[in-house]
Formats: sequence, structure tokens, C-alpha cells
Amino acid sequence: MQKLDNRIGRHVFLVFSIALCMALSLLIIPAPALAVTSAEKQAEADALMEKLDSMQDEVNVATSNYGDAIAAHDLAVESMDEAQGRIDSANATIVDLQSRLSTRATAMYRNGSTSFLEVLLGAASFEDFVITWDLLNELNQQDADMVQESKDARIEAQKAHEEYAAQEIIAADQLAIAEKTKLQLDGVAASMQTEISTLTAEAAELLSQEEDAAEAAEAAATAVKNVVGGNVIVGSGQYAHPCPAYTYISSTFGWRSFDNAFHRGVDYAAPSGTPIYAIEAGTVIVAGYSSSAGNWVVISHGNGVTSKYMHMISTPYISAGQYVTKGQNIGGVGTTGYSTGNHLHFQIEINGTAVDPLDYV
Repeated sequence: MQKLDNRIGRHVFLVFSIALCMALSLLIIPAPALAVTSAEKQAEADALMEKLDSMQDEVNVATSNYGDAIAAHDLAVESMDEAQGRIDSANATIVDLQSRLSTRATAMYRNGSTSFLEVLLGAASFEDFVITWDLLNELNQQDADMVQESKDARIEAQKAHEEYAAQEIIAADQLAIAEKTKLQLDGVAASMQTEISTLTAEAAELLSQEEDAAEAAEAAATAVKNVVGGNVIVGSGQYAHPCPAYTYISSTFGWRSFDNAFHRGVDYAAPSGTPIYAIEAGTVIVAGYSSSAGNWVVISHGNGVTSKYMHMISTPYISAGQYVTKGQNIGGVGTTGYSTGNHLHFQIEINGTAVDPLDYV
């Protein structure tokens, strides 16, 4: 049967090998693990925002109390101003009364004290006596009233000063407490808001990194799908070639003198990871590991025909029981099991008897 031009096959499918290795490297080399995900960072920011929201009532109360304290202090200051006016008025009254009392006392001193007898003897008539006596009593009462008024003014001035001075002190203390509380809460709120902004920014950065990693993983998956998942059917024989990108045949079918054993297949030497393809559609009956065959696959194609692929680099890309199509990528060249170098041991059996694969591919 006509054989495949090995040199052309090697050059053409070397491209597939390189592309496959690059794609697999993207999957094998994991993206840097993120210590914290964007969702966790955003959840942290949301939790802090909830605390800030719950604290807002306290901030509002402190702000209201601060406003009330300012108003109370302003009112106390206004009351102090009013009290000062009353004090100034009382002092003016005292000065006036003192001046009038002084004048009255001076006049009485100069004129001498007026007695009942002097009024009686000086009166021209009884009516004149009554009028003069009433006037004298009235003047005496005025003197007494002025003295009492002066005392009352002093007491009022002192009382007003003490009362509103105390109110101003209380109002000032309350204002200081309210201001301190407000400043503390404002500081905590501002700090929390800054932390929320930082956490939100970090969450956005983590999300960007995650999206980049997801895009890279998707690109790698697409590359693998395009290279690994694509069916490759090469060869002019009855079946597709199992490893068209091989380098050379390192061992043929038949008796081998170097180990005095019958070799039941063909060994295709190839770089590690070179794609291996199913020669025909069929059902996978073995996809696992053997101590001698290493990672290997056995496919039943029907009519008593089976194909075997040994020494794969890693776990096969398919699994037992799976139906595969002709040219489907089922694994990569390796050197697992009893092997002395990277190669594919390929074997075809018809009704359990091994035949020379070169007669069929």
C-alpha cells in the first residue's frame, strides 16, 4: 500500500505540535492565585457601608445637638447682654438716687431738721399746718422710697448677673461637649468613607484582574479546542495516521534482535506532547495507565479491529466508554511506562492478532 510522505507530514504537523504545546502551557501554568477575590473585597466594602449607614443616625443626632447647643449658647449670650442692660440701668438708677438723696440730705443739713413744733408755729392757720405737715411727710416718704429703690436696684443687678452668668457657663459646656461629639463622629465617618473608597477601588482592580485571567483562560481553552479538539486526518492508507508530526520511526513491527523479542507495533519517535490521533472512529475501551504501556488508549473500531496507543505524556484526553471520531486528538506523545524516550507505540490488532500498522496507515 502507498505510504504517506513522512517528510511533508512532519513539517505540516509540527505546526500543530507547537501550537498544542503553547495552548497546553496556558492551561498548565495557573494564573497567580488571588489572596482575596473581588467579591470578597466588595463584600467588605458593603459591610463597612452598612456600618456607616447605621452610624448616620448618631451623626444626625450629634449634628442636631450641636445646632441646639449653639442656639442655646447664643440665647445665653443674648440674655447676658439683656442682663447687662438691666445692670447698667440699675446702676444708672442707683447713681441718680444717690445724687438725689445726697441733694436732699444736704438741703436738710443746711436748713436743719424740721420738727412738728416748727411746722405748727410757722403755720398761719390750721389749714396751712396740715398742708405743710403733709408735704413734710411726703418728702420723708420719698426719701425712704429712694433708699429702698436703690437697694432693690442693686439686688436686681446682682441677681441678673449671677443668673445669666451661670446660664452662659452651662451653655458653653454643653456646646463644647456637642462640638467634641460631632467632631469625633465626623472623623469616624470620614475615615470609614475613605476606607470604603479604598476597598471599592481594590475590588474594581481585583475584578479587572479576574476578568483578565478569565479572558486568558478562555483564550487558552479556545486554542486547545482549535488545536487539540480539531480532527486531523492524514494519510492515504485505510486508516488515518496516528502521529503525522513524528520525527522518525525508531522501531518497526516484527522481530527485534537487540531485545530478542517480537515487536507488535511501530514506534514513532516525536517531541514530548506531539498530538496523537484516533486512526478511525470507534469506542474507547481503555483510557488509563499501565505499568508497561504507561498512559495508554485502546479503541474498538468494529469488525474485530482495535488500535492501541501507548506511552502518552499524560492522562488521555478521552475516557473509557466514549465514542471518538476519526482523526480526533486523544493524547500526546510521552515516555511513560516501559519506555526509553519520547515516542508513540502504535499497534493495530485484527481479531486479537497484531498486524503491521504500516500496511494500514
